[in-house]
Amino acid sequence: MRRLQAEYGRATGNWAIDGRFHFGGFAKRDKTLTDFVDDFRARHGIALDPVYEGKMMYAILAGRVFPPGTTLVAVI
Repeated sequence: MRRLQAEYGRATGNWAIDGRFHFGGFAKRDKTLTDFVDDFRARHGIALDPVYEGKMMYAILAGRVFPPGTTLVAVI
C-alpha cells in the first residue's frame, strides 16, 4: 500500500484499503448485499448501484468501520 501511495503522491500512512466488503469480487453480490441495497432504496428513496455504491454504503453503514458520531462524506 505504501508503494501505491508513493506512486500517486506521497505515502502518508493515514489511510488503508479494507478488502472485507468485496462480496466475492467485481460485479459480484450475494443476498446480504442485495437485501441491503433494496432496504436502502425503501428507506431513503435512493437506488444504489450494487457494484460500487451499494458495496461502499454497506461498508460505511453496516460494516461498523467508523465509530458512531463520525462525520463522513461518501463520494463515488
